[in-house]
Amino acid sequence: SSGDAGSMTIIALNQAEVYANLKRFDEATTLLQQTFQTAQETRQRVQMAYILIGQGTLAQKQDDWKTAQSRYEQALEIARGVHSAGAEGRALGYLAEVYLHEANASYAIRLLREALPKLNQANDLEPSSLFVGRLGQALIASGQDAEGEQLLERALRLAKQTAYKQYERQWDIALADRALNRGQSEE
Repeated sequence: SSGDAGSMTIIALNQAEVYANLKRFDEATTLLQQTFQTAQETRQRVQMAYILIGQGTLAQKQDDWKTAQSRYEQALEIARGVHSAGAEGRALGYLAEVYLHEANASYAIRLLREALPKLNQANDLEPSSLFVGRLGQALIASGQDAEGEQLLERALRLAKQTAYKQYERQWDIALADRALNRGQSEE
């Protein structure tokens, strides 16, 4: 059933993330390839989109931004085809990270502004702190400091409300960094 396929996909994605954090990239890659193949054979298109996103983040962790971008774009196309707001929101958000990495903040902003309502619609809160924070960083990078800092603060609040401690630290540091910059520019 699709419920079983969904939970199998979630388990595989979590396991791949564990492998990636341990720098066991080959095992993560193999696991995601096998899971994708199964999803493809059983025509589980929503699962395929999520697995492609997982493959994208895995490539991104290895600094392979070109592969990451291609996986996110494939995921986005599939997600739109099956009207999966959650997968579409994640694909857009991670695609924005690629553009932010390439210093194209204005396009990243556009993608993130499209991603966040879709994630809310899907009630997919896990990546919200990440993408709200990224939107804050993208706005700051494009000179919209006040709004950017507000979003960093919102990302920090979101991280505290949820169990995503890695983002809590990240946004704490980003905000402290902003305060330091302000202090130096006022002198």
